[in-house]
Amino acid sequence: MSELDVAAQQARINQLALLDVDALAEEQRLGRNEMLRLPDLIKKAVEDAEYARAATLQQRIPYWKQRFEELAAARAMSVRLKRRKDPAALLDATELTENAASVWSTRVQDVCVSLAAPVNTALAVIAEGLRLAASEGVYEIKIRRAPEVTEVLKSKHVWDPDLSNSRAEHELRRAASYGDTAYQEKHEKHVHSVTRTLGKVDYFVDVGFCWIPVGRGLGVPSETETHDATYRHDFATLHKHHKAFAGFAPEVTRDLFVEMAESFDGNSAHVFGDLDICLCTSEFGKALLRWNLNAKGYASKGAYCISPNPKTVYCLCDYTSH
Repeated sequence: MSELDVAAQQARINQLALLDVDALAEEQRLGRNEMLRLPDLIKKAVEDAEYARAATLQQRIPYWKQRFEELAAARAMSVRLKRRKDPAALLDATELTENAASVWSTRVQDVCVSLAAPVNTALAVIAEGLRLAASEGVYEIKIRRAPEVTEVLKSKHVWDPDLSNSRAEHELRRAASYGDTAYQEKHEKHVHSVTRTLGKVDYFVDVGFCWIPVGRGLGVPSETETHDATYRHDFATLHKHHKAFAGFAPEVTRDLFVEMAESFDGNSAHVFGDLDICLCTSEFGKALLRWNLNAKGYASKGAYCISPNPKTVYCLCDYTSH
């Protein structure tokens, strides 16, 4: 920073220091809220291909960083000036402590309001997951991030049992020496269908006896592909290949699996974006979720655990894929 820039910044600080301390504190609060909103606004602008707006928003970040420095310096100067003019006007220790606590309470409340929707989403997923688990005598659930599709496709369990009676028969029919190109084409079409379905899964609700898939677009019929004429196709496909991503065969029938999967709506009510905030990306979101669970009588450990038995710890969120 040049001498001219330093002089200009000091002039701005001197001007700000003439304001009331409370006014400076309020401007700092408003600026802090703006900084918290900027990453989401930039991300939204990029997703909407509004790159000029995203660039403009990006330029606001260094502006607010510099503004915070100036406001902090101005507040310190304002307090010093006030002390020189009228030392008796300063608050006593008790009142100062109460004011500070009030400011922090307001900030916490502001953060809680912004996290209300994600926390409610997480609680809705947990409530539905526990209800389904309890219906089969289980009181432990885990929220699992969907594994990479390419990794699932490497599983030896990805083949169509409707076309072959066993894995061995499937491999024989795929062998080039048999020249069964028709079967090979059917297999490739099946793998394409499985790939498309797995690509829709954002996360699984592991209720012990099966992993229930949740994701944007799951269960929505395709307008162009005849094999997806029924909305149940996605869930039936995931039931068929459950062992490929979960490591074990589902312990429920296909119809029951489909019925449980229909209890979750990854398009609106149970979207992964909200859930991820409370389970992964936001430390405050994790704490707020745990606080809500504790208020309902559930024990937890770290950010990820839930159980109706306060003496037992169960994993709510385990991002380690099978």
